[in-house]
Amino acid sequence: MLGYMSNRLPRASLLDAYTLPLVLHRHQHALVLYTPTDNTVLEREFNTLAAIYELDRPWLLVAYIRCADTPGLCTEKGITKPVALLHLSDGSEVVYDGEIKIEALLSFVNEKCNLFRSIDGNLLPTTAGRVSALDELLFQFLSTQVPTEKDAIIAIVNVIDTSKDDNMDRLREAYVSLMTYLRQQGNDAATVHSEVLRLGELHEWGPDRLGPVERDIIGMRLNIARGAEEYLLQNAARTKVDL
Repeated sequence: MLGYMSNRLPRASLLDAYTLPLVLHRHQHALVLYTPTDNTVLEREFNTLAAIYELDRPWLLVAYIRCADTPGLCTEKGITKPVALLHLSDGSEVVYDGEIKIEALLSFVNEKCNLFRSIDGNLLPTTAGRVSALDELLFQFLSTQVPTEKDAIIAIVNVIDTSKDDNMDRLREAYVSLMTYLRQQGNDAATVHSEVLRLGELHEWGPDRLGPVERDIIGMRLNIARGAEEYLLQNAARTKVDL
């Protein structure tokens, strides 16, 4: 059961040679299933995937193309068996060569598109919003008490190029928001813990009060704050052992 969904279940978009470039122009990424013959089983998997990623438009469109309707396009791409292609914002394509099953497709899309969905359509509970490169900068920020060094790290995060990925821009803003708050309030463990509690309370309001997109953003900020808290606790434990 898709936890965030209304009664309306979205379907994967049916595209052709004309609509494909139009769709790619409007979305950051598109995962497209190409089927040489009608395949309702695989199309059903993609319909389920579209429902899971409903809240992630326009970052990701899930679609399929029936080669019988667009033979020239499939011939051009050399498609002779069902295959999924991930069309990226820079115009390149990544061939998905795994099994066309929901669990495997989820793992592939989450990794390639900086998305964080679980099979029920909700955010992954602990990793959603976390980006290793941004985590490293956050941990550097937490490790210094020098204001100018903190400002320099925030400046580095602010100038990271996210022009080709609006979703990554959203994640960067979440990190900057937390660091700016801690820059003003102090980055001690008590302050970070207080922010974790505040965001946790907001997230518990649920999609009916917040709206699903807003709840997703708060959930990602909560995970980033939890990562900061975990880092500070680990540092404190190491310091105690060293003493």
